[in-house]
Amino acid sequence: MPTPNANLLIVDDDATLLDALDMVLGDHFRIYACTSAEKALEELEKRPYNIALCDVHLPGMSGETLLATIKSSWPGVEVIMITAGKDLQTAVRCMRMGAYDYISKPLDIEDLKAVVNRAAEKAELVRENALLKQGAVAQPPADLLGQSAPMQALRQLIAKVAAHDNVVLLTGESGTGKEMAARAIHNLSARRRERFVAIGCGSVPAELVESELFGHERGAFSSAYATRIGKFEYASGGTLLLDDVAALPLGVQAKLLRVLQEREVCRLGSNRLIPVDVRVISSSNMDLPALVRRGQFREDLYWRLSGIPIQLPPLRERGDDPLELFRHFLGEVAARYGARTPDVSESVVRAIRSHSFPGNIRELKHLVETLFVLRDGDMIDVSALPVQMILRSEGKPLERLPLKDAMREFERQAIHRALRSTQGNQSRAAELLGIHRNTLLVKMAEHGLTRRAADEADRDGEFQVPLESPALGSGHLP
Repeated sequence: MPTPNANLLIVDDDATLLDALDMVLGDHFRIYACTSAEKALEELEKRPYNIALCDVHLPGMSGETLLATIKSSWPGVEVIMITAGKDLQTAVRCMRMGAYDYISKPLDIEDLKAVVNRAAEKAELVRENALLKQGAVAQPPADLLGQSAPMQALRQLIAKVAAHDNVVLLTGESGTGKEMAARAIHNLSARRRERFVAIGCGSVPAELVESELFGHERGAFSSAYATRIGKFEYASGGTLLLDDVAALPLGVQAKLLRVLQEREVCRLGSNRLIPVDVRVISSSNMDLPALVRRGQFREDLYWRLSGIPIQLPPLRERGDDPLELFRHFLGEVAARYGARTPDVSESVVRAIRSHSFPGNIRELKHLVETLFVLRDGDMIDVSALPVQMILRSEGKPLERLPLKDAMREFERQAIHRALRSTQGNQSRAAELLGIHRNTLLVKMAEHGLTRRAADEADRDGEFQVPLESPALGSGHLP
């Protein structure tokens, strides 16, 4: 079976035959028809193709010349030649020039389907082998690492989607890696040698969004001092990510819908239509159907953008993936600073496993950077963690404690952290906390931070404040 919706280019000057082939092959392929070789070459420039079905006898440039040009400029396209019934010599010549196969007129429908299906399967195998050689399949972006079931399913879905040219809608919480998923789709697709362009729809001022997307001519508005192409033109041949698409003003949504339908843009201040060949991927952390119901997002645009919806899972639903990602990002940060990758204490491991990461991968990356900077030598221990993570790992999350208890826990952990970072020096810890040393001693007594309590905390895996140093003086723990 051919890959569903693969692009098939048919070149023949017989309009009746073109209609017939569209009916026969249209269920399995996205058909593009041309009546001359010259038009076929223009079409090949616009979008990627798996297969071309070309008549030998064409007006103007011959089918054989077209075959040679395709195999020279687009070697990944499998070309099937249509020949006259008795033109065996031409068929043999075409095969030597690189044609996948030939079929003779009058066409036998079953033979035609069989040949085209085999060509499609070969094109797909060649594409997959090329990707494997590049390591694109074996090495997903770091944000998409993880052995949890949701991530394995996501990577498989991305690989399937990348093989086609459909529009894709990526949804999920902020920080789940939607842009990295879009890049993975692009890098695994036939468009991977062309540009990947991303535009944050919510980060562009409303009055400039149309210009950013579609471009403008010089003098189109007061600050248009020069002609500028928009993101659609710039990404033509490649992939365009409309990040935070829900932020687009309604007026721009209407124009975007027309561009997606007609595959052509008109710059501001111009009447000229410019063809564009772009694969559009959109992303949003908003509930788009809810916005549609409230009249804040066009329903027709929603259906145009949501061709293949992909939901990215939050970190809290990914099992031990946060720990794997933590170690990976820690290695990246260490390499960036030219340092050895620090060890991680068991208490930190427990805290990472118990934390829900509401900010998802973005929060995890920020945590890694912070812990790397605050580490003690070659070890990252629990003293550098945010208090909320520490309490959650101990089964005492702040949001589940009465206010008075939550404040007391926060204070206790803050004192522990200060003592840990100063190796038990009370004077320095008090200075860090912004309180007098005597106040610190009182609060330590209130929280039971004596030598015995601290020793018990050490055995339980909490903060390990070093108390046995022979250098302890009057400024250290009693």
